[in-house]
Amino acid sequence: MFMHLDRKPYDDVRVRRAMSMAIDRQRMREILYGGKGEGDVYGPIPWVWTWPQWPRDYSQLGPWYEYNPKKAKELLAEAGYPNGFKAKMQYYTSAYGSLASMEEGVLMTKEFLRAVGIDVELVKMELAAQNKIRSDGTWDDLLWDSISVGGPGYDDMVYWTYHSSASPALSYDRLNDPALDKMLEEQRKLKVGAPEHVKAAQDIFKYLADKMYRVTTITITHYEVQHPWVQGGASAPYNWWIGYGVYAHKYVWFGAKAPKRD
Repeated sequence: MFMHLDRKPYDDVRVRRAMSMAIDRQRMREILYGGKGEGDVYGPIPWVWTWPQWPRDYSQLGPWYEYNPKKAKELLAEAGYPNGFKAKMQYYTSAYGSLASMEEGVLMTKEFLRAVGIDVELVKMELAAQNKIRSDGTWDDLLWDSISVGGPGYDDMVYWTYHSSASPALSYDRLNDPALDKMLEEQRKLKVGAPEHVKAAQDIFKYLADKMYRVTTITITHYEVQHPWVQGGASAPYNWWIGYGVYAHKYVWFGAKAPKRD
């Protein structure tokens, strides 16, 4: 859920935190993915870059991802909105794979927010129309959408979706935080996967989870299988479509145990 961060009330971190605490992500997991609790509570950046262990330790998300409507109402009151406020949110639907549950997710979120006093008017759009208002930045108050990236690298999924120099095609809200920019630039000096980079990624994760610039909910859980002799293949838990990470295919090679071909 993207917001116009330069407008009231979304320029107030208490409002953003309240909106996050109003959402029952565990219930979304149960309802949207077969009642078995499948689905990943998704933080500000992919878990794979921060705490890749399974099962996920959702306590790493911090307090603002907890479902606590009472606290959400208190935060709204502190921010000057004791009776909540009205908002308009555009969204689109798709019959494609994991995106098929987007409308159910947005309807659930509307009710979660209504329970704390935030009255959201939903505006359903065709994908082409949503793409235009997204790229132009002309959506109303809120935009329900998902990030599309070119590959599984840290720069793809984090730097180019949060840095102030990012294209509007990847940073829909035109986020501009000098402190965050500095953190993102410093981590680029470190080797991805090294302990120092993991620590930097965790610091960025915590910073974003506190600022709550974007209210994330859940993402579907799925499994990916590769032959053990395939080395360097583009892969990530958020790989949902053919061609994802295709630019990295030039780095793929077959190990010594690969079957021989005539």
